[in-house]
Amino acid sequence: MKLGVTVSAYAAKFGPIVFRDPDIVKSIETIKKLGYDGVDLYMNRRSDEEIETLRCKFEENKLEVASYVPIFLSEGGLNLSCRDSEKREKYIQELEEQIGKAQRIGTKRIPIGFSRGAKAEDENIFDNLARLASTLDELCAFAEVKDITLCLEPINRYEINTLNTVEQSLEFIEKYHLDKLGLLLDLFHMNIEDTSIEGAILQAGNKIAHVHAPDSNRLAAGSGHLNYENILKALDATGYSGYLVLEAFPMPDAIACASMNASFIRQKLAELEVSPI
Repeated sequence: MKLGVTVSAYAAKFGPIVFRDPDIVKSIETIKKLGYDGVDLYMNRRSDEEIETLRCKFEENKLEVASYVPIFLSEGGLNLSCRDSEKREKYIQELEEQIGKAQRIGTKRIPIGFSRGAKAEDENIFDNLARLASTLDELCAFAEVKDITLCLEPINRYEINTLNTVEQSLEFIEKYHLDKLGLLLDLFHMNIEDTSIEGAILQAGNKIAHVHAPDSNRLAAGSGHLNYENILKALDATGYSGYLVLEAFPMPDAIACASMNASFIRQKLAELEVSPI
């Protein structure tokens, strides 16, 4: 498995991003020095030229972009399950544009988290999910051509009101035949929603496309009460060999947080004889 950490290219509103220095080049260089293999890149709107400059900087530092997160779209209200069909078509086009940017920068994954949109109080959950499924089916087909996997993220009930558990997300994928859709598993959300983190991981199996691995308190691994030994064993049992990304609050500061996380995870992988790729 490979180690990743979150970094933003601008002052995103989203809290648990470890590296959010306005100088992203400085962040990239620091992340590489700390021994990370890649990053989840939180992006705002950028020109193709700016994307190319960033791609070269990652390549120069031998860092992968593990996932590309156009979080500015969610911050701007993008809603893939929106009831207004004209707005939904506009949102699809906006995300397709970002899928193109993601391909340019060289990633293979884009998360679908808050961008799926919440269910309105006066609507039926089944109608909401049917619209979402139709939208994701179209987007997955577009992304497949770009060799990118869209990764649905189960998020806890306090932050969104649909698809909170791994089981619900798997049922959604199966019901609507969204075979091209992967899962992004986040240990912080799973600790709140899933009866057993290890059991949910095993249930997800080969649908796991990406993993966020902060501890229970959304800090560096080893700061909370998660049982990483059992979690990593479960991931290894599914055949997962992708990224373990630290999406966490940068406490006490970004470098200390990322350093502690890398040391802790690498030690656990070594103890379990699961070698980083």
